[in-house]
Amino acid sequence: GGCTTQCKFGPFCGDNTVQNPPEECDLGKHNGDTSLGSSGCTIGCTKPHFCGDGHADTDRGEECDLGLLNGVPLDKDGNPSTDDPDAGTSFIHCNTDCTIPKGIVIVY
Repeated sequence: GGCTTQCKFGPFCGDNTVQNPPEECDLGKHNGDTSLGSSGCTIGCTKPHFCGDGHADTDRGEECDLGLLNGVPLDKDGNPSTDDPDAGTSFIHCNTDCTIPKGIVIVY
């Protein structure tokens, strides 16, 4: 914000250059383009929220979000498991679409 000593605009969100901090991203005129999904940037120069970012955005309809562990069978300690989920020793806790599978009980 503001003008430099050369009478040019100083750095700002939307100039296509990431000022870190405080910006997480800056795609210039493409900030706010929701079609870019996880590679996009908000108009406030922060990374957009999406299913798979590890943050359950309940206001956007997500029931859960385990990031890269969405859709992955997990053991009782929450670690990825190679056991067949039908064996009953591992379970998918969050589907790839950020919904809770039927039969899974979330305890807070």
